[in-house]
Amino acid sequence: IQDNYKHQLLLDGVLLNNMQWKEIPGNISLNDKCISVTYALATIKISQGHHILHHINRNVEFGAVQYGFGQATAYGLLVGIKLNYTAKYPPMITQKPQNINVVINTDSYLECNGTASPTPVIVWWKDGSPIQGGTYSFDLNNYYLYSRLNISRAKVIDEGVYKCEYTNIYGSTFSDDVTVIVYRPPELVRNVQIFNITPFGFEISWLPPLFDGYRPIISYDVHILDQKNITLAKPCETSFSLNYCIINATKARFIDLQPYTIYHLKVTALNVIGEGLGHSFTMQTDEYYPVGPATSFIALGLNQSVIQVEWEPPLHPNGIVGYKLYQWASLPVNASAENGSLIYDGDRQDYFIFNLPSNTTLYFQIIPYNIKYNLIGNKSRIISGINSVSVPKSYPRHVNGTSTSFSINLRWDPPAVNDRNGVILVFSIYYNASRWNFNDTVTVGGQAGLYKISNLDAHTSYSFTIKAATIVGYGPNSPPIVITTKQAVPRVPLKLRNISLINNNTIMLEWKAIIPRDTRGIIIGYYLLLNNTRFGLFENRTIYQSQTNLIGSIRQLVVSNLTYFSTYKVSVQAFTIAGHNTQSNILTINTLKSAPSRAPLNLTAIPGPYPGSTANLTWNAIPDIYQNGIVTGYRIRYATYSYDDKTEKNVTYEYADNKTKHTLALLSPLQNYSIQVAAVNLIGFGKYSNVIIFHTRDGVAPNITAIPKNVFAIAGDNITLRCQGFGDPVPRVQWIKNGLVIDPGYLRSIKMEDGYNTLRIIDVGLVDAGKYSCKFSNVLATNSTVNARVSVYDNNTAKYCPTQVVDSMRWVKTRRNKTATTDCPPKITGYYIFI
Repeated sequence: IQDNYKHQLLLDGVLLNNMQWKEIPGNISLNDKCISVTYALATIKISQGHHILHHINRNVEFGAVQYGFGQATAYGLLVGIKLNYTAKYPPMITQKPQNINVVINTDSYLECNGTASPTPVIVWWKDGSPIQGGTYSFDLNNYYLYSRLNISRAKVIDEGVYKCEYTNIYGSTFSDDVTVIVYRPPELVRNVQIFNITPFGFEISWLPPLFDGYRPIISYDVHILDQKNITLAKPCETSFSLNYCIINATKARFIDLQPYTIYHLKVTALNVIGEGLGHSFTMQTDEYYPVGPATSFIALGLNQSVIQVEWEPPLHPNGIVGYKLYQWASLPVNASAENGSLIYDGDRQDYFIFNLPSNTTLYFQIIPYNIKYNLIGNKSRIISGINSVSVPKSYPRHVNGTSTSFSINLRWDPPAVNDRNGVILVFSIYYNASRWNFNDTVTVGGQAGLYKISNLDAHTSYSFTIKAATIVGYGPNSPPIVITTKQAVPRVPLKLRNISLINNNTIMLEWKAIIPRDTRGIIIGYYLLLNNTRFGLFENRTIYQSQTNLIGSIRQLVVSNLTYFSTYKVSVQAFTIAGHNTQSNILTINTLKSAPSRAPLNLTAIPGPYPGSTANLTWNAIPDIYQNGIVTGYRIRYATYSYDDKTEKNVTYEYADNKTKHTLALLSPLQNYSIQVAAVNLIGFGKYSNVIIFHTRDGVAPNITAIPKNVFAIAGDNITLRCQGFGDPVPRVQWIKNGLVIDPGYLRSIKMEDGYNTLRIIDVGLVDAGKYSCKFSNVLATNSTVNARVSVYDNNTAKYCPTQVVDSMRWVKTRRNKTATTDCPPKITGYYIFI
């Protein structure tokens, strides 16, 4: 500081040399040549050179820690200077990151703080390698730079050793290593074993996981799941729960299970973080007695010499079951194994007794047993069987079915046992669809009770009867049942026959109606596919059947509200409740032009070159799709507007070329105008835009800037008179001769450029001599130039009275196609041209 500011400090014009700088910590005493005062904060920019520092008042402070010159005067402390300077030095870590423990799937962060000049680059390292992403840094103060490494939804891979690095051009430094540990649920249990398996339970044991997730294991869960992977309410002994197996030991015992049943098990360890992954496996309880007798036990004659005995397993087999079949020639009073004949012992579920005399009646009983442990089950009732066979006395029972679009699944039960009159060998299924005059018969085996009939018509009612047959023949038919197949998409696509134009944007489509059998359901409606190739638009309209007309076999559809001036590729699809068929053939048609259907947007008005009488209009062209043809221009409507009664007057229309800008002229100053614009094509004009209100500025009365000058001419010369003026609105200019307005009928042309108006007289004569002036007028005022005198000298008059009029005779000026007369000598010949 002393080296930079020791000399050349100028205070109120006095150069102070050899100054002594002192730090001013706050209140200081007079002994230190400073006044004890609290100063307000101020900033003085000091650059290289001389600076005058003026004492203002005693409430000026130049910083909490300041450097000031210790000289005092009657005014007290003259100046205090706070000096900011930049030092350059290598990085230093001022706040080290700390070890953290984070729960898996939660957020955490590491933070580091350091200082360096210039500003350092900060990089975080993990396990010896730099990492990218997940960080942010910001300046804290005075070149201290803070950095944070975000750990989002912590995962196992986030564990490791971390450090931060600060680097600038003067050096680099690392923080100390810190460790990030991710707390998580335990790993899998080990060495699962199942033992002591009984029909009603088992025991299971395991070893704890090798890794507990850094948190102690608090319990184990043994889940028992059924075939659908649903946890069953099966507690184990010593469980903490009444419904599930939750224990703190590594062994569990289950009871009250079902014999010969497969169970799916899953063992998991838990800590305070959560439940670990499950070790899953399958086991089956041991076999047991069959519960209940054999079911569906019957004996029927197969033919005149054979009886067939059939049965089904018990309600709860509880293992692999065998069967002992006993036979008696007469109905036993006390049936037992001792007084019956064991005719079959095995695991089949039917048995045949052959070579019997006709009309032999036998009696049977069957006893199931567990083959593995020879555990005897419940005896069946004693039934009889006779080898007398005839046709079934009744029909199959409970005939029903379900349908899809093209098939029917039939179900039935055979006739009652007492009505079968023998073994049912086959079933005959007859079905028909009267709507299509169709019928068929299928035969299935006697063991069947389910059959699928395929390749049917959709949305068709079929009538079914079923009859059963023994070896002798068929019994009666079951009562008919009617089953209807579901609807399907129509079988064939539509065939478009014709497309025609009704008006500019309405068409008519015609197609041949689908025959009933091909509809496969009830036609709800049609999808109308409209591809506008001109504008690249696609539309899918839903048309219901009621919106079409059927004339004979032809269906008609009127389609309206199409886009004008477009080319359409059109197709249709019929649909039922099941969906739509394939797309029809495509026909092409062009819609016609129409007036534009949208108004131009964003109409704006700003003052024109003459703010009091002109307005520059701009707007946005309407999109192509709404032009309905080729826009040739725009129609502009404007009128004077009154805010008081919201009325318009003096409505005027102008046409603008096909540009999106136009200048309105001949407006009145200080007047409100309502303005709208509409697009125009060859058909007409479209909708007008929203009204905007434009207010003209104040006008300017005519101001003359150039006047005509006196002219002396010889008869036969061409002369030109000019005048110039300006105003807002642009003034109307009239030429005055001898106080009268020159008849516009004499004008060949008029041309205005930069306010100039020119009167040109060709072949001037004596009649043209006189006083000429210009009159400028607009709605604000009228202003005229001073008169300019035109003098004409003509000394040759005699030769103009020959007996024959010649082309060069000077005639009095008159309108075209009017008769001119003249005296001899004539007063004047020639004509005016206004430019």
